[in-house]
Amino acid sequence: MIRCVVYRNLLTAVVLAGDEPGWPLGSHTGQCIRCQAHVASLRATRRRLAELGNERITAPIGFDSQVMDSLENPAEPPVQSGRWVRAAGASMAAALLAAVWMRRRAVART
Repeated sequence: MIRCVVYRNLLTAVVLAGDEPGWPLGSHTGQCIRCQAHVASLRATRRRLAELGNERITAPIGFDSQVMDSLENPAEPPVQSGRWVRAAGASMAAALLAAVWMRRRAVART
C-alpha cells in the first residue's frame, strides 16, 4: 500500500507525459490492480485533454473585463494555501523517497 502511494505520483507524471512506466513502476503496475486502474484513468484523461486541444471556444462579450474587475476587487478573501502547500510537500517527499529507494536498490545490485 505504501508503495502505491509513492508510485502514484510518479505514475501520474509519467503517463500524463505520454511515456510508458519503466522499471520499477512498470513491474509494480503489472502486479497492482489499484495502480492499473489509476494508469487507465490517467490515459483516459490524457485522451480527453488531447481532444479538447483542438476545440475553440469564444468567450462571451465582456468576459475579459469581468475577469479583470474580479481580480482588482475580489469579493471573497483569498483561498488559504496551507492545504496545497502541505500536499505539494508530501508529493515532493514521496518523490524523494522513491528516488532514494531506487538509487539504493541500483547500488545494491552492482
